[in-house]
Amino acid sequence: MNAVPSDHRVVRNVYNALVYSFLYDPPPNGFEAAIMLCEEYNTKYPKEKDDAILLNLACAYGQKVAWLKRSTGERGGGSSGESIRVATEAAYQALEESLRLSRDWLPLMQRLLQKEGQNPDGSPKDQDENDLEAFEDDPRFRELLGLPPRR
Repeated sequence: MNAVPSDHRVVRNVYNALVYSFLYDPPPNGFEAAIMLCEEYNTKYPKEKDDAILLNLACAYGQKVAWLKRSTGERGGGSSGESIRVATEAAYQALEESLRLSRDWLPLMQRLLQKEGQNPDGSPKDQDENDLEAFEDDPRFRELLGLPPRR
């Protein structure tokens, strides 16, 4: 019988696979579970930050913001407005940290942010790739991802 390897790559890959799968579960349970797992990973392994896990964390927060806006109206008020602000900031920080670790995900991040994004081959993006669209008009996100300001 072979023992399970203790290599940290296995741990990271398991977290990443679980988080990724939760991003496809219905809201709010899907994004809540994804956020919880990403935060758990980042707390347990602070010296092993992973660009993909951070991207998925940003996506989960993007889903949360979109869900909050749909649930409370586009702007949200009171505590929902504060929840949107906190989740938006968390998404921004996760994207920023992911990009500090690696720029490999930048084209995907840009596609996830833009409603009218395109795949690398020029074909229209899959409409399910919408995790960051809640931030499409936010100039900070556009600047971070190297996109021109919205007109």
